[in-house]
Amino acid sequence: MAAKPTDPPITTTTAAVCPKENNKAMVYMDPSVDGANIANPNIAGSKTGTPCPYCANTKYFDPAPTDTFAGTDAINTYQCPDAQPLCLCDETKCYTETDKTVSVSLYPYCTAATDCSAYAILSAQQDTMGVGGANGIPVWTPDGTLDANFNFLPVTSGKYMKVSAISCGTCPVALTSPSCLPQPLTMA
Repeated sequence: MAAKPTDPPITTTTAAVCPKENNKAMVYMDPSVDGANIANPNIAGSKTGTPCPYCANTKYFDPAPTDTFAGTDAINTYQCPDAQPLCLCDETKCYTETDKTVSVSLYPYCTAATDCSAYAILSAQQDTMGVGGANGIPVWTPDGTLDANFNFLPVTSGKYMKVSAISCGTCPVALTSPSCLPQPLTMA
């Protein structure tokens, strides 16, 4: 049935979504990580970030000046409480810690103005521990992230997970609004 000239126009609206911004790493920071940060900026760094106008928990961070983490310029370092396991998500899939000793420093870096990410610098009691999918098998670990002199490899080496969201206790991360990230998150 065709619309009559006197019918009001049909309009559809979509919620605004936090867009990627040039020269900024974008991360959804679940409120559960507020108490999980290791409050010593001298360990890895500390950045506040600028909230997205459509979702206060999604924040934009200035990038580090180099692609190699040297113990500074991180957003922060996080280790979740024992009863609330760490959850890290890439653009669509989420991974949970495989051991309670796992911590992560989020390192923001841009390979180009339009290609910025927060990279997971994982640490654990053993290099084979890290974050994994629903089956519990580690997918991302600290193994292979150091060179022969115990310096971190560049985050552009493919050894580091690109993080779009972080939480403690809930995995996949439960976004407070569909506006927070461009795509929904599911468990790996």
